Amino acid sequence: MKKLLCLTLCAVLVLSLSGCSLLMAVEEKTAQKVPEVSSLVPSADNNGDIDETEGLNKTIVCPMEDSMYPAANIELKEDLTFKMQVNLYEGFGDILGTYEEDGNGNLSLEVTEKNFSGFAGDTLESFKLIKLSDTSYEIKFDGIDHVGAIHSGAVLSENE
Repeated sequence: MKKLLCLTLCAVLVLSLSGCSLLMAVEEKTAQKVPEVSSLVPSADNNGDIDETEGLNKTIVCPMEDSMYPAANIELKEDLTFKMQVNLYEGFGDILGTYEEDGNGNLSLEVTEKNFSGFAGDTLESFKLIKLSDTSYEIKFDGIDHVGAIHSGAVLSENE
């Protein structure tokens, strides 16, 4: 009886180990797949010319009093997109989107994605940056008072 129990346990052990190694081999093959290369090309207008609209290429920061971390920083990219990192007091949240510049240097920003919820400002859909000088902007949120640690009316300045 003991031999039968011992043989059964050994068989279960062997089958378990072979199943695990088979599962690991399948996972390795899946992990080694090379992602497909995108075939996206720049868009052209009706004349066949490539759109040459260029945005800004700068990062502006709103410092936070008595903290080594900023209340927020916004990276404005040349392709008219932005990434805003907001201090949520318990970590940082990212806000992504697009922007356009008016003739006075003011910026209108539209939010396309956020990676946080349950924090102040998680309903933000758009906001404005009012140009104060070549290196500073005042932020104006649409419909809310603040996002994380940054409040509407705060001044963001270019990192130098």
